[in-house]
Amino acid sequence: MAGVTPTTTSKNHPHVLFAILDWGLGHATRTWPLILAARQSGAQVTVASRGPAAEWLQSRMNAVMAEEAPAGKLPQPWICLPKPGTHIQYAPGRWTSIKIAGQLPSFLRSISAEKRWLSAQLATGSITHVVSDNCYGACPARLGVSSALMTHQIAPPIPWWLRALANRQIRRWARPFDEVWVPDLDHGVLAGRLSVAKVPAVRFVGALSRFMPGIDGLGKAINAENIKGISEKSPPLVGMVSGPEPQRSLMEKALIACFLRDGRPAVIFSGKPEGGDRTEGQVQVVYNASDTRIRRALLLAESIVCRSGYSSLMDLIALNVVATLVPTPGQPEQEHLAHHWAMTWGWRVVQQKDLSKFHAEKAEGRLPATARTQGQAPFPWLQAWLYPHDPVPIKLQA
Repeated sequence: MAGVTPTTTSKNHPHVLFAILDWGLGHATRTWPLILAARQSGAQVTVASRGPAAEWLQSRMNAVMAEEAPAGKLPQPWICLPKPGTHIQYAPGRWTSIKIAGQLPSFLRSISAEKRWLSAQLATGSITHVVSDNCYGACPARLGVSSALMTHQIAPPIPWWLRALANRQIRRWARPFDEVWVPDLDHGVLAGRLSVAKVPAVRFVGALSRFMPGIDGLGKAINAENIKGISEKSPPLVGMVSGPEPQRSLMEKALIACFLRDGRPAVIFSGKPEGGDRTEGQVQVVYNASDTRIRRALLLAESIVCRSGYSSLMDLIALNVVATLVPTPGQPEQEHLAHHWAMTWGWRVVQQKDLSKFHAEKAEGRLPATARTQGQAPFPWLQAWLYPHDPVPIKLQA
């Protein structure tokens, strides 16, 4: 989508606030295509998050502005604001669910803080639309501000005796939003029962990924020439490590042991926005790789090992590649997704405790048939939502 000229039939450009959960980078990476599409439609964009997610978004925003400056395109600035939230801690073993449950009061307080923060942002009077990725408090209470909640967990995977209560609470949080956007296909094809529940005004928007067809992480057009002639340099083994500590570091350590025992050249992309890299034997660990580098490595890999996080799965779909999945221990969502993808499409699943002894063979399984063609940019539904009074939907011109 770089080299795109926004055109609109409206004189009044919207101002969109994207409020993004900061539990890992996945919420930021999946929202990124919508942020780009909104900006390239002519909307003013403000992004709000915290921690590594905010750092990741800010780095991409800076890179896009650097692209635009020489071409004189989209001169309006965009802003990345700090947002209230809570730092969720994970347990080193399989007690993560219990540890998270103990942090529920802090999570509820953060929702109240989000509501106060959003009221202050809306007091400026310039924001016309709010998109909240799993930030339940970021719902405008003021008339005239359109809102959407994006989540794939309408029915979270929790013990059966708490399920009805949790589903009612999520419906209560979702009800004030004008729409609920689910990054899935109809009937919960990708997320299984996680995205199938009764909430008001649901819109299934398809898989969302920074690697989806037509764009890469900076909005540049994907060019097949980009990956030609580099196959000899690309290692056959690729690992993707993500998520909060301490599980991120534990998977990185186990994956290094796995690849060292294999003996073939390997690269591990381990999400830490502060950057840096290191090498152990024939294994290179890169902590803040560009989207272009990650995409090339995944497209040319013989074997990919990664988390079963939902954003990681959508990235794999966008690139049309299959991986071996390693769910985060004690995280029911990833355990459910790993099981769902194994049973539905035959993907191999390895537990983290067994990873250091795993032989990284070519991944098994097939891809969901229609997922890659759904939800592609420039998202006509998003343009219609941003510009509801235009007689002709906004178009992005190459």
